[in-house]
Amino acid sequence: MLRKYKQSGVEIIGIRLKDLKKVAEAVLFLGSDSVWRGKLKNLKKIVIHNKNSYDNELFHRGKIWVCQLGTVRESSVVYLASLIAHEIFHAIQGKRGMDNINSRMEPAAYKAQIRFLSKYGTKQDVQWVSKLLKEKHWEGQIEINRKGKNRTYVSPFLKYLKVVKTSKIKLVNKLN
Repeated sequence: MLRKYKQSGVEIIGIRLKDLKKVAEAVLFLGSDSVWRGKLKNLKKIVIHNKNSYDNELFHRGKIWVCQLGTVRESSVVYLASLIAHEIFHAIQGKRGMDNINSRMEPAAYKAQIRFLSKYGTKQDVQWVSKLLKEKHWEGQIEINRKGKNRTYVSPFLKYLKVVKTSKIKLVNKLN
């Protein structure tokens, strides 16, 4: 059964209370930063996908970030907050009219994430995200999305979001 909890205006949806609690703590931590507090409004929902992997995707129009269990369970609260900051940065870029496949989007979001981690994270966190930035792993995905004018990228998370929309979701008032 899916559950939802609201923290700082962000609806968090997932199966396990422990996962909801960790994401809620990350949102609360992000909201405690004066720079990011006001930016939280750019994210409406965080959906925890029940697959134990590390992929995630932001749906700009709905302001929904879908992340997989591995991302939640293997990240510290601070690192998870930095990932949320990264996605919020993308949402802001989208509001400013940047193309979702613009190759400038990822470097800027990674730099925002690195600034956040430099303030709150560990040295290893900063090094890890800096390495991801340097590797430019997103470039292959951008090229896949651009091939063929009539081809449209279909997210693997879209099917899960449809399941979430049609599921019964229990509202949770406390995360114990």
